[in-house]
Amino acid sequence: MFNKVYQFLKGIARIILPEKIRALISYSDHVVSVRHRRHLRAVHIEKEKVVLPVIVFNFSFGCNLKCEHCGTFSPYRSGLVPKEELLESFDLWSQKIQPVEIHVSGGEPFLHPDIKEVVIHLKKAWPHANLMIISNGLLLPNISDDVFQTLAGLKVKIRISKHFSDKKHEEILNNVTHRLTTFGIQNWILDSTVNWLVYYPLDDRGLPIPSRSNPKAAWSRCYIKYNAFILGHHLWRCSGIGEIQHGIQNGCLTSPEWLPALNHHAVSCDQSVQDILQYLHLGVIPECTLCREDCVYIKPCQISPQKLKEIQSLLAKDNQNSK
Repeated sequence: MFNKVYQFLKGIARIILPEKIRALISYSDHVVSVRHRRHLRAVHIEKEKVVLPVIVFNFSFGCNLKCEHCGTFSPYRSGLVPKEELLESFDLWSQKIQPVEIHVSGGEPFLHPDIKEVVIHLKKAWPHANLMIISNGLLLPNISDDVFQTLAGLKVKIRISKHFSDKKHEEILNNVTHRLTTFGIQNWILDSTVNWLVYYPLDDRGLPIPSRSNPKAAWSRCYIKYNAFILGHHLWRCSGIGEIQHGIQNGCLTSPEWLPALNHHAVSCDQSVQDILQYLHLGVIPECTLCREDCVYIKPCQISPQKLKEIQSLLAKDNQNSK
C-alpha cells in the first residue's frame, strides 16, 4: 500500500511541484538506478567466465517446517534434488560462471542425506567463492561431527533463520550455535519471528497467488533481483522466477494467474558466456508483476497438519482437473 500511495504522489509531484522538489522526490528512483548500474559493472566476463555476485542452489524442495507464506513454497513441495543432478550441475556451470558468493537454500538443506559429499563437490567446483548454507537450524542437533568438521574445513558459513521465540526452541538454537562455534563454523541467527516477509498473498483456499504489482515498483523493492538461481542445466536471473516456474511445473502452484511466469526463458549451460551475461544484465521484466511491490511483515506461523492436508487435497484436485 505504501508504494502505491508513494507512486501516486510522485506522479502528482512531477506535475505541480518545483523542479528542485521533484528532484528530491525522484531520489529513490536514482538510488535504484545507481544500484543497477553497479550490478551491471559487477556482472562481467573475466577469464572467459561470467563473474556475478550471488548464485543460489536448492538441495531440497521440502522442509521440516511448514511456514505459512514461505517464499519458496516448501510447505506444498517435497523431495530432494538428486545428488547426481547437483554434481553434474556444478561441473557444467563452473565452466561458465564464477560467483563471489554461493547460497545453499531450500526447503531445508540439511534434509539432504548426501550434504557432505555435495558440499565438497560444490566447493571443488568454485574454490574461491564464499559458501553459505541457509537453515532453520532445527535438524542440526542430529548432524554428525564428521559433517561439521568437513564444513569447517571448507570454511562454510551457516545462517540460521529463527522461526520460534519460545524457550524450547531458544534452547535448541543456542546449543546449535555453541556447537557450530566449537567446530569453528561461522554462524549467526536471523530472527524471522519479527520480520517474516509475506512474498505472495493467499487466496481464500490458503494457496499462494501472484501479487499483480506494477513491475517496475516490484523490481525496485525486490532484494533478490541479483540472486541468480540454478537448478539443473538452467539459470534464472533471480530465485523468485525460478521457484515459481518449478512450482508450476510440479503442481504446487495451480492458479492460472501464475501461468505468465512460463513466458520467461532461463538460460542454459550450453549457451555462450555472452548470452548469459546479456541475460543477467536484464532489468525490469514483465514477470516482476508476480511479486510484491510493498513490504508486508507478519509473525510467522506454521500451517496446521489438518490445514496442510486440506491444501494437498485441493492441489491434487486442481492437478487432476488440469489434465
